[in-house]
Formats: sequence, structure tokens, C-alpha cells
Amino acid sequence: MLAFFAACFLTRLPLWPGMVTNPDGAECAFALDHFNVAVGHPHPPGYLLYVYSAKVFYRLGLGANHSLLLTSTLFSALACGLIYALGTL
Repeated sequence: MLAFFAACFLTRLPLWPGMVTNPDGAECAFALDHFNVAVGHPHPPGYLLYVYSAKVFYRLGLGANHSLLLTSTLFSALACGLIYALGTL
């Protein structure tokens, strides 16, 4: 399981873009400072878990883009590891 987690995490790192590349990413990056679904930051349903998970890294000093990328990469790698673990049951 840990090998799949590590492989998924490490293979996604070289693919990180240097800046926000789409409008949804920009809304999520803006939501790290001003989370308010009522005005569309980010758009509904608001991705509450995603934004608040990224906010942990954002408060540790990473930029908005890298915080969102790290959160996405960790969730993706966790899913790969858990799918492997479920497949071996």
C-alpha cells in the first residue's frame, strides 16, 4: 500500500504547473483567503474539504497554487493506496 502511495505521489510531482491554469483553480485559490460560497468563491458546492485541507498548507507558508496542488496530489496518492489495499482484501 505504501509503495502505491509513494509511486502515485512521486509520479505526479513533475506534472505540477507553475501557476493556476484554469478558472476553477483560480476560484479555489481565492477561496483560501475569502471562502464564501454565496458569492461564488469557490463555485457551489464549494469543495469545503478540499479548500480547508489546502488551507492547512497555505497557513504553513506555501503559496495558494502549491497548497492546492499538494492537497490534490496527497488525496490522489491516498486513493491509489487505499484502492490497492481494498483490492487485496
